[in-house]
Amino acid sequence: MTTETKTMPSSEQPESAESNVNSKLLDKDSGTSATNKGTNENAPVDSDTIKDNYMGRVGKIFGKYGRFVATYPLFFIITPLIVCGLLGLGLLNMSSESDIETLYVPVNSRTASERKKVNSLFPDKSDSNFFEQSLGVMNLYGDLMIKSRDNRDVLSIEVVDEIKNITSQLKLFSFEDGGVNFTYIDVCAVQNGACFINGEFILGDDFIQRYQGGSITYPKWTSPQGIPTDLSGLIKGNANASMVLESVSTLYLKFNLRQDNISRSKKWEIEFLDVLSKMSTNLTDVAYSVSSSLDRELNKNTGQDIVWFSLSFSILITYASFVAAGGNCVSNRSHLARAGVIGVALAILASFGILSAGGLKFVNIVGVMPFLALGVGVDSMFVIMSEWTEHHKKATTEDQMEATLRGCGGSITIASLTDITAFFIGAASQFISIRNFCLYTGFALAICFLCHLTFFIGCLALHGRRVRSNRHCITCLETEDEETMKLTSNSLTVFLCSGKKPEKREDDESLCEKIPRILLTKTVLKNGTKAVVILLFLVYHGFSVWGVINLKQGLILRNLISDTSYFNKYETWRSSEFETRFSISFIFENIDYLNEAQVNSMKNLMKSVQDESIVENNSLLCWYHQYEVSNNFNKVSQNQFISNLRTFLSHRPHISNDVEFTSDGSAIKASRCYIFTANLPDSTDHGNLMLRMRELADGSDLDVFAYTPPFIFFEQYVVILPNTLQTVGIAVICMLVITIIFMPHPIMVALVTLNLISILVGIFGFLYFWDLTLSSITMIHLIMSVGFSVDFSVHVCHGFMSSDKVDKDGKAQDALTISAAPVINGGLSSLLGICTLVGSQSYVFRSFFKIMVLVISFGLAHSMLLLPVILSLIGPTNDRNIKGKPQDKKGVQLIEIKATNTTSGTNV
Repeated sequence: MTTETKTMPSSEQPESAESNVNSKLLDKDSGTSATNKGTNENAPVDSDTIKDNYMGRVGKIFGKYGRFVATYPLFFIITPLIVCGLLGLGLLNMSSESDIETLYVPVNSRTASERKKVNSLFPDKSDSNFFEQSLGVMNLYGDLMIKSRDNRDVLSIEVVDEIKNITSQLKLFSFEDGGVNFTYIDVCAVQNGACFINGEFILGDDFIQRYQGGSITYPKWTSPQGIPTDLSGLIKGNANASMVLESVSTLYLKFNLRQDNISRSKKWEIEFLDVLSKMSTNLTDVAYSVSSSLDRELNKNTGQDIVWFSLSFSILITYASFVAAGGNCVSNRSHLARAGVIGVALAILASFGILSAGGLKFVNIVGVMPFLALGVGVDSMFVIMSEWTEHHKKATTEDQMEATLRGCGGSITIASLTDITAFFIGAASQFISIRNFCLYTGFALAICFLCHLTFFIGCLALHGRRVRSNRHCITCLETEDEETMKLTSNSLTVFLCSGKKPEKREDDESLCEKIPRILLTKTVLKNGTKAVVILLFLVYHGFSVWGVINLKQGLILRNLISDTSYFNKYETWRSSEFETRFSISFIFENIDYLNEAQVNSMKNLMKSVQDESIVENNSLLCWYHQYEVSNNFNKVSQNQFISNLRTFLSHRPHISNDVEFTSDGSAIKASRCYIFTANLPDSTDHGNLMLRMRELADGSDLDVFAYTPPFIFFEQYVVILPNTLQTVGIAVICMLVITIIFMPHPIMVALVTLNLISILVGIFGFLYFWDLTLSSITMIHLIMSVGFSVDFSVHVCHGFMSSDKVDKDGKAQDALTISAAPVINGGLSSLLGICTLVGSQSYVFRSFFKIMVLVISFGLAHSMLLLPVILSLIGPTNDRNIKGKPQDKKGVQLIEIKATNTTSGTNV
């Protein structure tokens, strides 16, 4: 028999020819040449071949799994339903945590340990000698700010009378605790034998008369008793050139509560809020708050927004059905898309159940998780369905499923693992809120991945069997194709009932899948478009770097509550009308006050503190300095020093809380001095204040530390940046490792990594432009963005590596053809999953929506525009097995086929 050589385009090779092709036929599914299997075994194998062989083996594993699922689909559908349902029963054990300090303060913070020490050294005296600066914990209180409705002077007689009536009602209302009724006098903080309300003396007849007589100076005023008072913290007023107070626009009153029975005091706070919410006034407008307002409003606010989840679910399942509604009455995949969304819902249920059963508390920010999982969870569904349309020529459902998972199993695994890994890394955070959110979300996405590989793949197998049986997508009854049915039925019946198995991708796609593919493949890779894309991304990086430089740190706690909350009104008034100042205490232990060197060290420390620009001038309040200049001061002996000090403190209650003696009364166990800061409205200033005060105290040779109760919230301002960078850095490294394992090509790994870094820089930078700060809330979203950024890139890179084209442009075009529709529809589905949050009253949900918009927008732009352009310029080629082979005019490799006559041994 004679030998004959033929050539044909590789894209036209029939799948049935695989069994007859000899050594030179390129195996498209495995990406390797059959020659490698049987000829020239001792020839050196290049690294690219090894990488493709590795990827081929990974694909074959997924392919075999897909064939197994397609053989027994009902088992893989029913099992996840039962398992997820049983896990969901754990919701019965769900408990929640809403305490602000627990959620948004780093675990094991320095302030927490120092607070324990302060409380052990200085007992609470709020029931007998209350001074706010001497409290070891945050104050308990009911705050009231009052303005005049018609802009008249708040200290005019008629307005003062109404204010007195309001304060009287607040003092007299009763509340129940343990079956007994109490009023404010039973829970009030006591000073000089009476309930102490900051600012109440301003309503006194003496002060009002002096004000009307023009003898009140502002902001500093000295009372007739010689007590200096800073009125700027109690009233917002205007003074003339002589510093005489002429008018008052706002009055601030604080109803201080004792700390010896905290639960009872907080019950008074609840009643305080209820009374003021129902109170009507004629001449005044009020804003109010209590110490627990933030906790209460945060919990209430997030609970209001969770109800939107059902709407998001409905929108997403509708969109997924619309995207999959291409083809005809047989090939329509709408039910399949709905199954994919239901699989995500099962994963959310299972995640809540298993972690609730394990005792992990629900925190307010976890309310975002269902929106996130719903939006992101369907991405893999779109990728699987897109790959499914590539293999309609396969003879059986099992063959098509094997080819589908062989093609996309690696990419969906990388995408899922990067998301899951990012969240599990975030679970190591120092913040409980971040830790719990990341665990709930990580488990949800992990279970979602398993549901895709079981429940959804099982449903896809049933879909494939139905299509091959030519059954209608709704009735499941056998039907006929359009041409056959036209012979016996009318046009409406043909439109509603006819259909057949699709032969190629275009037969199965909807407009939502066709338009992105056609539009991007025909525009992005043109030379002019490439130049525009690169230029736009250079501008993008310029704005991103500028934003990063100006990005602020810290969580402004009032942002956590609703814009319509009473607390928001209170905070708006407070920040606009009054300055933000703090008292900082320096606690000294083990000091010999008869030792001149140690005393000088204490004085030098306090002088250094006073010299700081963030400290108010002449604001030192220190028992030793006052004792030293008094007639009682005596250092002749230890006993005389202590005895005279006791006498001195007995006449000065405002500093008597600041010295604690040993149990036998012979020495000073601990003491403290205070400074008061200048106005520090910015959270960055708060963090710098804490660091600087600690730096000065730690630099002293004395046993001393700086402390104020608000430091507990300032901790996050200094921890958040290094914690975020560390967590994101670890996540990036893990993403790199995962990418290397599943796509081991150095250029592709480098491009995925650079793409990820570019997206992260953009997100960091554009936080500034969207008026967000780097906080424990936004840190969660940044961790989340690491995984999502890899998601978008990996599908494009995988499509590029899977292409049979030789030239870079051709491979990039194939990558867009395969990935454009699933990536864009996945991104849009993620946006639809969170779109209901756009009008949310919760800062947690609003910030989540904003950052998700950035993540998805930048991710899509990088994967659909920048990455294909870069790949077309510097992407790797796979021309090792096709050197010297001619191409047709379309760039399709012409592959030499030699069939062997197995009987005669001659070539055909």
